[in-house]
Order: sequence, then C-alpha cells, then structure tokens
Amino acid sequence: MSEARQTVKDASQIPPSVAIGSNRRQLPKGNGSRLEDLTLVLLIMGIIATAVAVGIMYFLPRESEGRFWGSSLRKTPDSAFTIKIPLGVIATGGSITVKRNRQKICPSCDGQGAEDPNDVQTCSLCHGAGVRTVIQQMGPFQMQSKERCPKCGGQGVTITKPCAKCGGHRHVHTDEELVINIPKGIPENHVLILPQESDEMVGHAPGDVHVQVTSERDPKFSRRGDDLSTQMHLSLLDALIGYTIELNHVDGHAISSQKTNITSPNEIVTFKGEGLPIMNNPDQKGDLHVEMKVSLPKSLTSEQKKGFKELLSGQILEEE
Repeated sequence: MSEARQTVKDASQIPPSVAIGSNRRQLPKGNGSRLEDLTLVLLIMGIIATAVAVGIMYFLPRESEGRFWGSSLRKTPDSAFTIKIPLGVIATGGSITVKRNRQKICPSCDGQGAEDPNDVQTCSLCHGAGVRTVIQQMGPFQMQSKERCPKCGGQGVTITKPCAKCGGHRHVHTDEELVINIPKGIPENHVLILPQESDEMVGHAPGDVHVQVTSERDPKFSRRGDDLSTQMHLSLLDALIGYTIELNHVDGHAISSQKTNITSPNEIVTFKGEGLPIMNNPDQKGDLHVEMKVSLPKSLTSEQKKGFKELLSGQILEEE
C-alpha cells in the first residue's frame, strides 16, 4: 500500500511533457506574458505609424492645393467662368474684355499687412515658424505633431499697427478688366487657360483662370461645329421663276446666289467653305447651309386665281 502511494507521489512529480507523451515539448514559463507584451508593442507601433502617415499627408504639398513638385511656392486656387461671344468674333477672331473682382496683394503695404515694416514682429509663440510642436503621451511613448500657430494664424509674425488699406489682411479685392484673346474658329465650349491670372496671395504664385467659350445666340445664324445655318425667305414668284439674292455673312462679307429654275419650299442650298474657320487652321472653313422658305400670298384676286389656274393646268397637260 505504501509502495502504491509512493508511486502516485512520484508520478505527480513527472513534468507534463513527459507524462503526456515524449513527442510534446513544454513551453518555457513566462512565454504567455511575453507574447502579450509583443502584441502591445506592435499595436502601439501601428498607431504611431498611422499618425505619422496622416501628418505627412497633411503637411506635404498637394496638387489640389496648387503646389508644384519641386517648387517652393504654392499656387492659389484656379478660377473658372464662362463667357458668351458673338459668332462674328468667332469668325474673325479678336479680343473680349470682361470685368471681374480679383484678390490682389495690398499695394499700400506690399503684402506686409502693416503701416511700417517695424510694426511687423516675429510671433513670440511659434518664433516665426507659423506652426508649433505638440507632444502627446501615449503610454510609454511620445508622439510629436505640428499644428498651425493659434497666435499668428500660421503667418509667423504679429502686427502691432495694421495697414490702413488692407486692415492687416495683406490683400485687397479690386474690380479690374481682363482681356481675353479669342482665336479664329474657336470650338464651342472650348476652354482657354490664362496663366497666373487667378487671385494673388502672399507667398503664393497666382493660379490660372479657365475660361469656357460658348456662342452667343444670333438672330439670323446658328452654329453646328464649324458649319453655319440660316434661312432665306423667297416670294412665290422668285420660287417659281428663279431669284438673285445677297446674304450678309456673320463676318461682314456678302454672299451672292442666283437660280433660274423652281425652288422647292424648305430646300437647302449649301455654300461650301462659307462656314466658320477651323481653329489653328483658318484657311479651312466649314459650310453654310441656307434653308429656303417660300412665302405665299395671303390672298389672290379673281384674275390672279384664273391666271394661276391656266398656268398650272397647262403645266399638268404638258406633263401628261
């Protein structure tokens, strides 16, 4: 009995790896806590990496803000608007002047924002950097990030006596005229880009102005690509015996046409090369399409009715 008890006692002292089977190994004591520590470290490192990535995306130049890679200056945002111009200007080319309101660097203080250069002081909070460093404690780690200085608004300086014209804002809004050159035959909805004609801002290069050009509605002509269309009204007599007409083009020159036979109502007469010039190739032009409208008399006398009846009856007999 005592030997059996001794056997059980000895068996309880056998390591689990040996008692269960010789093919299994026992993990060293404390590995579980080390695994938890490693997981925590990886988690913290992931949080830090994400924060750094977000910071880089925030502070690095972005094309949407107008900064060019390799350039030290940001660009102000581009601006865009649409103008309608007469077909005559499209046919001949020319320039259009439009009025606009534009932000410009203050001419009084040259963008300093102060009456006198001595009134501009380096910010005491960010020491001229425009940003300040913020340290956040995350467990045993510290994370640094930068934010815009709340005292100077990111300018790096403070102004003791603001400029009387701009009020210390460094910029003013002025009404000015913008001259837009229109090339011959500019296509419908074509966009012209005017470099550096957008708003001005201190420390920035001006952005571009995008101008979309459309045709102004014309009382006589309509546009379809490089072709023009219009209508001419003929009397019944001209439609029957022929006509000689003269049509004034949108560019001012006259077009003559002659016909000696019958013109059907709504007949289309095409004048080759009398449309709009093709941009960048003004020697080539579209066509002009003229729809002939026949105007009928409102009433006829008895003699006129008799004459038309005899005329048309004779024509019918000849055709038969």
